Parts: sequence; C-alpha cells; structure tokens
Amino acid sequence: MSTKIGQQLVSRVNQYFHRLPETRYHLSVVNVNADQQYHYFFYIRRRGVSTRSLPLAAEPAKIDLLMDSLSIFRQSYQLPIILTGFSYDEQRRLHQLTR
Repeated sequence: MSTKIGQQLVSRVNQYFHRLPETRYHLSVVNVNADQQYHYFFYIRRRGVSTRSLPLAAEPAKIDLLMDSLSIFRQSYQLPIILTGFSYDEQRRLHQLTR
C-alpha cells in the first residue's frame, strides 16, 4: 500500500509543480492522532500571492509505511519535507530520510 501512496504523491505533485520563479514548494506530512493517519499536503508559496495548501493523500499511521512513501517521493523530488505532530524519536528516524 505504501508504494501506491508514494506513487500517488509523485503523480499529484507533478500536476502542481511548475518551477515558477520566486516560488517555494514543500511537502508537509501531518501526524493526526485523532484518526491515526498521516496526511500529506503540498504547499506552494509564491511571492506576493497567498500560500496554497493542497491535500494529496492520507495513509494509516505506521512509520514503516511512511518511510516507504517518502523514499518513493524522494526518488522523484528533492523538495523540503516538513513533519508536524511527530514525536522526537519519530522525527529523528525520519530526518535521515527527509534531508
């Protein structure tokens, strides 16, 4: 299933990523404890325009699935990945993959 989510992330980011001048992009992964899922968002921040947050996918909160999905994403894009709502240990483990 993580391969499917990773490929889904890549295909959806392909739709929005245009390498525009003065534009910043990043992937955000949010750990939502209430529903035990990881939610993925793609942020586009262009100078003089408000930031856009685009929902991409959600998957069950299993760290190994997340690592697989992010490694697939990293093979195609070297964008910054922002982690929100993760414990210190999870962040340390994922930091090796997301830098």
